[in-house]
Amino acid sequence: MNIETVWQKYKEPVRRFVRTRAGSEEDADDIVQTAFLKIYANQDKLMDERKIKPWIYQIVRNAIVDHYRK
Repeated sequence: MNIETVWQKYKEPVRRFVRTRAGSEEDADDIVQTAFLKIYANQDKLMDERKIKPWIYQIVRNAIVDHYRK
């Protein structure tokens, strides 16, 4: 699955997921952007495309934690 397909399929569900956990819309937007940059940078590490959804959400959860650690 290419990154454009991933973006189109997961951008809205990821945004909703992050918005329920972020302190503000601006924080949510920053976290989503950071998460998708990490997804893009690490897409070659995904070995099994059947596991893409849990892989994406783990990156997103980590991005949320990283954001609030700052």
